[in-house]
Amino acid sequence: MTEDFRSQRGDRAPGDQRQHEASDLDARGAGLTMGALAAMVVIVCVLVAGLFLWFGTIRQPPALRPPHSAAPPLQTDEPLDRRAIEARARARLAGIDEAMRQTAAAGWDAPR
Repeated sequence: MTEDFRSQRGDRAPGDQRQHEASDLDARGAGLTMGALAAMVVIVCVLVAGLFLWFGTIRQPPALRPPHSAAPPLQTDEPLDRRAIEARARARLAGIDEAMRQTAAAGWDAPR
């Protein structure tokens, strides 16, 4: 059942009893190419993971804690506190009133 056949390389040599076409691809070269490709993929993955670690996006963020602050002082005497607040406000306004009187006496466009 051996009949002659033609391959892309031409006719078989006389006495060649192979029933298939010779391979155009070297198995060792293909294995080395696939190995090199797999190594490059692994290297790129390791580099990307290293960059993520370097810039901190893979690391776990620190646990959020509420900011530590002292408790506000309690109001012990509301009328006394209110009088103190009003006295400070009147003192500031008195300074403004005096400045307005000086500005009005000197004239609005007077150099200061």
